[in-house]
Amino acid sequence: MKNYTAKISNKILFNKKLNIDYKTFKFNTPFFDVTKAEFFWTQIPHKAYTTSIQANLYFNYPVLPDQLLSNLEITKDGEKITEYEFVTTGPADIIAISFGEIKQTTENQNLVIKVTKGLKSVLGDEGIKEDRTFEYELSKISKLDITDVTSGFDGTNGWIDVYLNQTIIKENIEEFITVEPKQDLSFQVYDNHVRINSKMSKVNTLTLKVKKGLPGLYGGSLDRDYERVVSLVNVDPSVNFVDSKGNYLMLPGSKSLAVNVVNIDEIDIEVSQIHKNNIMYFKDRFRRNSWDYYGPGYSYSPHYSPDSYGKALYKDKVELKTSKNWLSTVNINLEKALDPNFKGIFLVEVRSNNERWIKDSKILAISDLGIITKKANHELIVFVNSISKAEPQKDVTVEIFSNHNTSIFKDVTNSQGVVKFNLKDGKRNNDYPRMVYLEKGNDFNYLDLREANIETSRFDVGGISDYQENYKTFMYAERNLYRPGETVNISGILRDDKMNIIKDEPVVLKIISPTGKVFEEYP
Repeated sequence: MKNYTAKISNKILFNKKLNIDYKTFKFNTPFFDVTKAEFFWTQIPHKAYTTSIQANLYFNYPVLPDQLLSNLEITKDGEKITEYEFVTTGPADIIAISFGEIKQTTENQNLVIKVTKGLKSVLGDEGIKEDRTFEYELSKISKLDITDVTSGFDGTNGWIDVYLNQTIIKENIEEFITVEPKQDLSFQVYDNHVRINSKMSKVNTLTLKVKKGLPGLYGGSLDRDYERVVSLVNVDPSVNFVDSKGNYLMLPGSKSLAVNVVNIDEIDIEVSQIHKNNIMYFKDRFRRNSWDYYGPGYSYSPHYSPDSYGKALYKDKVELKTSKNWLSTVNINLEKALDPNFKGIFLVEVRSNNERWIKDSKILAISDLGIITKKANHELIVFVNSISKAEPQKDVTVEIFSNHNTSIFKDVTNSQGVVKFNLKDGKRNNDYPRMVYLEKGNDFNYLDLREANIETSRFDVGGISDYQENYKTFMYAERNLYRPGETVNISGILRDDKMNIIKDEPVVLKIISPTGKVFEEYP
């Protein structure tokens, strides 16, 4: 949350000597707060037959899990829970919390989460003013409940989100979930909700119907029919790039960017260039982007501005004649922005001509040089390939800049398109590699190592957790899901601690059910 003060100065009267008492206006962005909490049954990773309760805490600004830890209290049936862990590892506005392995009972679970005052967001210095407490009675795992229904519409496609207390089984889902008037539906199943997608441009309201018996993944089922009228309200004006994540265009390919526009009559387009020596400062300046306060809620979207980091190349206007709530797509061609002598990246901004705060922006590089980097021990390896031909590129100048924006390494790729750097040689004054710049002739590309790092927290990279002194077993099947009555073929490899294959030894295979019981045993 940020506080601002605005004061009207004498310049509004062209500095004439008039004694006027001007008012001072104070305002602020929304106070940091917890907006809601969700509770549902889920599965513990790598323990297919054990279940847990997960809570999702929603904040209006991103927060660090480590900061939340000291401001969080959780109780279940009146007893304090301390063995919980954060599923979310980085700063986010939705923090997922796992309560650990929960003993299954035939009773509902009474849950209370308290976020105490003083918790701060990563975007501000103002903490939560008062304690926030969320109480919830979670139905027993053998019962499936619908907890909430929300909807949305982007001008062409509509969606309905149905929130539940546990994951549902996707097979035959269309037999249980329907809408009226009838629509062609597709379904996406998540941990605690299912999203229903359809082209709903010709309807304002729908009746959602969910039949009794909808099965949950952990044995629960819906015990009665559910029906609810869902409104598809008028869409707020918006302008957004179709590809919100991509930052590169291929030099020999199309130079067009697609922009989706809804309920806007005219858009302004501005294309700028950011010079190579300013790229890191520019990205750091807008790393946290900005908040969009237009409309009924708040959204976190990237709005960049060239400021003093580059210069504007050209501006353009596009008029649109579309129906209300109808999505139209505009293609922006960047061909005339190209300059063979320019080394840097481009900034493309689009905004409503009348309501200037409705906007979107994108930074991108136009290149045929593809970059892959790998960091291992004290070595940084850079692989360079042609994007259009998928071939290694030799004699490409690779320059590594540190976090202080100083050049610490420079070399050219070999015939395999590879160049290696010894990080010990460039380590000084707490420098570490931050930016990778490539140049070959008129072609230029870059990679921000801080943004390109692959997060491994979602994957099991820890190795063996339960060490077996004599044997190691590796098992796999043809697929992960089978229907009743199908034959399951399971293959396995048994090795000793020296990775030699074990021969002529008796083996017992046990199949464990979701409830933890032995379903079948094969000698």
